Amino acid sequence: PASAPGGFDRAPLPAGPTTGSLPAVPAPRGLARVFAMPDLHGPRIRVGVLWGLVLAGAFWAGLPWLGALYGLIAAIAALQAGREWRKVGSQPNRLVAALGAGGMPVAAIWGVGLTGAVAIAVVVLALVAALLRRRRRKPFLSSAGMTVRISVFVGLAAASPVLMYRTSIVGALLLIGFVTAFDVGNFMVGAEAATPLPGIFAGLIVVGVGAFAISVLVSVFELEPFADAQHPWIFGGVVGLCAPFGEVAASLTLPAASAEAPALRRLDSLMVAGPAFLVLFWSYLGVA
Repeated sequence: PASAPGGFDRAPLPAGPTTGSLPAVPAPRGLARVFAMPDLHGPRIRVGVLWGLVLAGAFWAGLPWLGALYGLIAAIAALQAGREWRKVGSQPNRLVAALGAGGMPVAAIWGVGLTGAVAIAVVVLALVAALLRRRRRKPFLSSAGMTVRISVFVGLAAASPVLMYRTSIVGALLLIGFVTAFDVGNFMVGAEAATPLPGIFAGLIVVGVGAFAISVLVSVFELEPFADAQHPWIFGGVVGLCAPFGEVAASLTLPAASAEAPALRRLDSLMVAGPAFLVLFWSYLGVA
């Protein structure tokens, strides 16, 4: 398949059989395994703008709508990831993965406890489903593990902004805003780069600009629970440092970074940054 500069394949993985021997797909190596290079081809910019508008509408509408939106995106992301693994011969249970991934952000509407209960239920259901399908001659633990890997990673990423919204609307606005800022910088600059680094640096710069603007607002207005102008810098720094690792985590949820999973790529920057932001918010600011 055609490659972008630096050896980053933009084409999706070739389809292979869902059972039997694995297709002869060259294993990606190095940064190509974990970083998906942004691509400006197709309707990606329009879809990104549409996603931003829908997300803003759900945020304004309230917690249930935000949880439902993230639940829908997470379920689609899990289905897409499961499809890509099936192309290379693995057998995750797509239904269990989608229900778990979509259920976690919906459960987050009611709090951390129910979100954790859904994650535990995913593990149990994945094991049961793998045992019932053991006749397909695939190791059932491998199949169950793949299902859990897809479902929990995606579900936790999608649940983070919902849990944050439940704790603090201002905190959720900052989390989503910083992640969006990183994605915009990374996408616009990274699409023309030969390696992931220029896009990452651009994302960090945009996050820094956002942190500066918010710190000025905190100095002038009371934006509870952010009482100090340094708080936006701290939380923006956490998002900026963790967001690139979210892309790595998303790629490890797929057989290759070039695998076609656009819904998952809507959530990838949240995979590490979302939970880290939550933990810091709860511990550093003492708000839970």
